Order: sequence, then structure tokens, then C-alpha cells
Amino acid sequence: IGVGGLGSDCYVLASEFIGPSWQSRTGNAQAAIFAVGGTLLAPVALCMPGWRSLALVSALPAAAYVPVFLLGVAESPRWLLAQGRADEAARVLLRV
Repeated sequence: IGVGGLGSDCYVLASEFIGPSWQSRTGNAQAAIFAVGGTLLAPVALCMPGWRSLALVSALPAAAYVPVFLLGVAESPRWLLAQGRADEAARVLLRV
């Protein structure tokens, strides 16, 4: 439903700004959060009357991030540089 892509996007975008010394820690934290979510899925599933309601409930956290990505996440500075848009890349880095 999109949660997997959301986690990958967050990690890749964050990796550009945190540097190599923190990348392993953030990757492990992301994996731990994913594991906790998977563990919590079983008790939530017991409370749901069917698979459709479970799918809806499990998609809501990812759906909450859609406005955040659309409004708050800038383009990758590396991508902007690769496209020859150095001025925009500098603005993104200054904003961060």
C-alpha cells in the first residue's frame, strides 16, 4: 500500500544530509521501527473484523505522510546537481 516505498524514500533522502558516520545507525533504527510495526500488526489484526479493514487501518499511517512529502520535502540536492540545477541545490542546502 506504499509503506515500503515510504521507508526507503525517507532513508535515502535522510542519508544525503546525515553523513556516512550516522547512516548505519539510521538504517538500523528504521529496521527496528519496521520490526515494531510488524509486531504490533498481530494484535491490531485480532481487533479487525476482516482483511479489508485491516488493510485500511494499516495504510492510514502511510497516508498521513503524503501531505508531508508533497509540501515539505525538497528535491534531492544531488539530483539537482546532476541535472545542472546548482542554484536550486544550493537553496535546498541552505533551507536544511
